[in-house]
Amino acid sequence: MQRAKVLGGLICSTAFLMGCGLVFPGSAEPIPTLYEIPTLPPTDTPVQAPTLPPSWTPEAVSEVSEEMIQTAIAQTQSASATTEEPTPSIPPTAASPANPPPTALPAVPTPVQTTTLPATLIVDQWELLITSVVGEPGIETSRQNVLVFATATNHGSQSTFLAIYTVELRDSQGRRYSEELNVTFAAQDKYGLGFLPGADMPPESSEEIVIGYNTPATEKTFTIVPGSNVGSWSGNITFNIQ
Repeated sequence: MQRAKVLGGLICSTAFLMGCGLVFPGSAEPIPTLYEIPTLPPTDTPVQAPTLPPSWTPEAVSEVSEEMIQTAIAQTQSASATTEEPTPSIPPTAASPANPPPTALPAVPTPVQTTTLPATLIVDQWELLITSVVGEPGIETSRQNVLVFATATNHGSQSTFLAIYTVELRDSQGRRYSEELNVTFAAQDKYGLGFLPGADMPPESSEEIVIGYNTPATEKTFTIVPGSNVGSWSGNITFNIQ
């Protein structure tokens, strides 16, 4: 009875081991199992990597790339040399203010109102009736002689008349001119006037006189004004000379 139990246990163990695919001692082949992993059959042919066409070998690619780079550089340099133009330089200019002042228009000269001659001046006790004015060339080409012809009448007691520092000229620029005696003497001789400056003149008598001035030749408009020896003055005479 005991032997039968042992034999039954061995049979059960054998069946379990056969199910697990174990090989008993002395067996030639393994017992197939439920979890057998398939294996690939061995082969003698080596696996080769894909090859590039001859024209695309690394050496060829390197040579083509270098050639293309050199060609592109040469073409770029040639295009730059033929198309690039020098940029014209702009000369420096002085900095201008942000808000420059407006340009002033030239002033329009006001026409000078000249006095119609003859016209009268009252200088202290003397009445001068200015009859005419004349411009003549001076000794120098840049100068001229201005001659004022007048009839002088003495309405006072003093008998000596002197035009110097009494009757003066003022030009368009405000410059003043007193009598030039050498011009006056030359005009007296030229025009036959015998009354000399400083000569006696009785009260209420009259004499034809000339007063000479020397001025710049460019001045053509003058006004007769009182000199420093005048106490009272009446009248305003402005004239032009040709």
